[in-house]
Formats: sequence, structure tokens, C-alpha cells
Amino acid sequence: MEEIKKQWFGSGHFDPINSTFKNEIYCKSGKKLIGFSKGKFTNEGKDKIVLLEKWIIRLCNKGYFDSERIERIDFYLKSFLSNNDELIFTLYPNNFSMGFNEKFSMNERLISFFKNFYSQLEKKDIEIKTLIHKPIKLSEQQMFNTNTKFLSNEIELMEYVITKKREGIEPGLLLGFAQKYREKYF
Repeated sequence: MEEIKKQWFGSGHFDPINSTFKNEIYCKSGKKLIGFSKGKFTNEGKDKIVLLEKWIIRLCNKGYFDSERIERIDFYLKSFLSNNDELIFTLYPNNFSMGFNEKFSMNERLISFFKNFYSQLEKKDIEIKTLIHKPIKLSEQQMFNTNTKFLSNEIELMEYVITKKREGIEPGLLLGFAQKYREKYF
């Protein structure tokens, strides 16, 4: 007797309202499939780069990089204030192109992921462990808390941001922290 695979409540259902990202898959048959980065009744990962990387790997495992089947996959940063979602990148079966969102188009982690992903895809040898970055730990995110003042001027703030960038922290997170810190203390 075949064992039935158990799934959690809400499995396979997207949460379009609370998702950070949306994708549109354009099939060669003319069909367009829409997906979102968050499932119902689940938490979306805090490290958005790792979230995107895992999502792309899942799409790959389901055959969405087959050039006979798919034209392209557009990924958008959802706009919560309007219906104008921002294109952040497009994936094709053999390459990719970046949009104009500075947070993602200049993200070293994401670009290195694409470089390694397409290299492995070409060889037909995807090694997930070598592709996906380690998420930024919550303790690292807490070091960007603006509740206590620990930097005395703009120079110290920018030196702190540059040091954290060298440690591999996402530039978008750093710039957001710097702006909030500036507004609160300077």
C-alpha cells in the first residue's frame, strides 16, 4: 500500500497580500502563471535574498527552466500602495537580466547566486548547498536596531555600514539602517 504524503494546512496556496515578491511565468504555450513568495499560514523568510534563491531552486526543480516549455520568469517587488509592482529581474532558461531596483540589481549575493546557478544549470549539475547563501541571523539584524545611539556622527555611521558590507551584509539593509539612524540621531 502506498503511503500518502502529509502536507500542512494551506500547503500549495499563495498569500498574495502579505508576500514581498511576485513572479509571472510566461509559457511557450501562451499561458501565464502567477506566484507569490509567501504561502498561506507560513512565515516569509527575513533574509529576502535567501528567500529568492530558494524560490528559484524550487522552480528549477519543477522544470521551469526548460527552454522547450518556458520563455521567461519575471520577478517583481510587490507594491503595497499601488498596483505598480517593480520588476527586479527576469530569468530565462539560459541567462538572466536585472531590473533597475538598486537594492537587488547591485546585490553581490544575488548576482553571485545567478552566476553559479546558470553555470551549474548549463552543466545540468545543480548543487543546492553551494548555491544558497546562509541567511543573515536575527542577532545580526538586531545590530541594526536604532533604539540605542552608539555612533556619534556621520563618519562613524558610514564606517560602520562599510564594515558590515565587507562582512557580507546586504547593502539595501545597510542603507535602510543608515537612513533611519540619521533621521533619529543626527
